[in-house]
Amino acid sequence: MLKLKEEVKIVMIYLLIGFGWIYFSDKILLLFIGDSVQLNQLQTYKGIFYVIVTAIIFYFLFKKYLNDLRKQHQKLEAKNKKLIESNKKIDTINQELDASLKSLEKLNKRFVKMISFVYSLNEKSNLNEEEFLSDLLYNIIEIIPEADYGKIYLIENGQCNFIEAVGHDIDALKQINIFEKSLLDFDSEGVNFSKNYSVNIDDLTSAKKKDFKKALKNIKESMYIDIKVKNRVVGRISLDIAENSEQNFNQGTTHILESFSTLASSFFAYKRFDRLQGKFTKELISSIIKILEIYDEYTKGHSENVANLSMLIAEEMGLSEETVLDTYWAGMVHDIGKLLVPVQILNKTERLEEFEYDIIKKHPVWSSRALADSETLKHISKYVLYHHERWDGYGYPEGLAAEDIPLVSQIIAVADAWDAMTSNRSYRDSLSKEAAIKEIKNNKGSQFSPRAAAAFLRLIDKKELEAVKNKYENYKGMI
Repeated sequence: MLKLKEEVKIVMIYLLIGFGWIYFSDKILLLFIGDSVQLNQLQTYKGIFYVIVTAIIFYFLFKKYLNDLRKQHQKLEAKNKKLIESNKKIDTINQELDASLKSLEKLNKRFVKMISFVYSLNEKSNLNEEEFLSDLLYNIIEIIPEADYGKIYLIENGQCNFIEAVGHDIDALKQINIFEKSLLDFDSEGVNFSKNYSVNIDDLTSAKKKDFKKALKNIKESMYIDIKVKNRVVGRISLDIAENSEQNFNQGTTHILESFSTLASSFFAYKRFDRLQGKFTKELISSIIKILEIYDEYTKGHSENVANLSMLIAEEMGLSEETVLDTYWAGMVHDIGKLLVPVQILNKTERLEEFEYDIIKKHPVWSSRALADSETLKHISKYVLYHHERWDGYGYPEGLAAEDIPLVSQIIAVADAWDAMTSNRSYRDSLSKEAAIKEIKNNKGSQFSPRAAAAFLRLIDKKELEAVKNKYENYKGMI
C-alpha cells in the first residue's frame, strides 16, 4: 500500500477542507438566507470561522509532525552519538594496533639481528673470549636502541677487567682496578637496574671514584646482568641510557639482555670445554710421542720441534689460524707410524739395507691410517701421509710433485728436514746451522717447496728460530 508523506497529507487535508467548506457553506447559506447584505456578513463570519478551524487543525497536524521529527532527530542524535563513540573506540583500537604493529616490527628487526648474530657465531668460533665479548657488546647496542652506552667486562681473581665500552672511555676504564665486591647486585639472578653505572661508587677510593666518573658519560639509568658459567660469575654486561634521553628500558629489552647473557654463558662454557679438550688432546698426543722417543732414542724432541717450526713457517706464510693449528698438529704426529718400524731398523747405526729403507718409507702411510680413525685428527691424516713427498716428484709414498702436494705437507717437509739435519742421528752427526741452511737453499725447488723454503729462510734472517721451543703454549687461541 502506497504510504503518503506527511507534507502531502497536510496539503491534501487543507485542500479537501477548503474546497468542501467553500462549496457546501455557500450552498447552505443560499438555502436559508435571501438577503444579500446579511449573506455577505455571514460569509465574512464564515471566512473567519474557516481560518480559526483550519488553524486549529493545522496546529494539531504540525504538532504531531514536528513531534515525530523531534523524536526522529533525538533518535538520530543518539545513533550519531553512539557512532561517534564507536569511531573513538575504533580510532583508539587503530592507534593501539599501529603501536603494536610498530612494536612488533621493532621486535622483529631485533630478533632478525639476534638470529643473524647467533648464526654468525659458527664463523666466529675461533674468536677468543675478549674478541667475542667486544663483538657481543656492539651487537647488543645495535639491537637495543634504548641503550646509548655500554660496557662489558670479565671478572677474574675477584677483579673486573674491562674488555670493551661503547660511549665510555675504554682506555681509561682499563686503567682502573675495580673489585667484584664493589659491583652492585653481584652474583644475583636476572637483570638488575641502577642509576649508578652498576657499580657502588661510594665503595671506591676518592681517586678511583674521580677516575671512574671521568671515564664514564653521565647516565639516566643502567641495566646489567652477570655472565655465569656453572653458577660462577665470569663477567658482566652493562647498558646505559644517556642522562637527557627520553628512552626507558622495558620488559622487551630485559628479555633480550637475558638472551645475550645466556648466549655469552654458552660461549664461555664451550670455549672452556674446548680448551680443556685441547689440553687433554695435546697431553695425550705428547704421551704417545714420548713413547716414540723412548722407542727411537735418536728422535727425542723431534716431533715437538717439527710441530713448532712448522707453525712458525705457516704463520710467516700468512696462513689462516685454522691452517696454522692444523700444521702444528700434523707436525706433532707426523712420525707416529714409526712405532710399527722394528726397533733394530729404527736405531741401526750402519747403512740401511734397501728392504729396511723400504720399511721405514712406509711410516707416513701407517701414521696416516692411524689418524684416519680419529674424529679429531682425521682431517690432518693426508698432511702426514705426504710429508716425505718432494717438489720434483721423487719423494714417497706416491711420488706427488709441486702443487699436488698439500701445502701443510710442504711446510712439514722443510721443518722435518731442518730438525733432522741439525740433530744427531744413529748414522751421522748433526750438520752445522750454516751447512743446514745451505742444504735448504740448494734444494729449494727440487726437494722443497719454493714458497715454504722461502718462508723458512725469512725466519732465519729474522733470527726467530729461537722462538721455536714452547711456541705452542703462547699461540693465541690454540688452548
